[in-house]
Amino acid sequence: MRVWIQCSRGETFGGILGSGFDLRAMAAGMWPIGDSKEVLPEYPNTILAVNREWAEKDRDTLVRYLRAWLKGLGWARDPANREAAAKIIGAELNLNPKQAADRVGELSATGNLNIPGLQVVLDLRNQFGFKLLKGEKLPAYFDAHYINEAKGK
Repeated sequence: MRVWIQCSRGETFGGILGSGFDLRAMAAGMWPIGDSKEVLPEYPNTILAVNREWAEKDRDTLVRYLRAWLKGLGWARDPANREAAAKIIGAELNLNPKQAADRVGELSATGNLNIPGLQVVLDLRNQFGFKLLKGEKLPAYFDAHYINEAKGK
């Protein structure tokens, strides 16, 4: 993800935008000023999240979804399928070929939780004074049981 900035009428706006949104930002007169990976290399660009109540109530659906997601990751990361995966992602997200290939390259090789990345997110929320309803300890914010069940562990 890249950091974008726009200055107009004496005001400055900035934000971190992922692939696809950067084209819209450029069209709106924004300029890239850096890449988030330079300062937050572990920050997760994409997450899958549900609330715990739904997860428990619809455990079977969640685990089946995660199994399909893992299978899709495996297919997309297979060198024989990377070009086809980039075309699908590019068409879905309106990305140019390089952006689409970059997105495929960012896909998790394992589907494991990005614990260091989740810690970065929590640390930033602490640093900037967000009210943390579940406290400051990371394990309160994730449950690996579902992904582990999907992996057959």
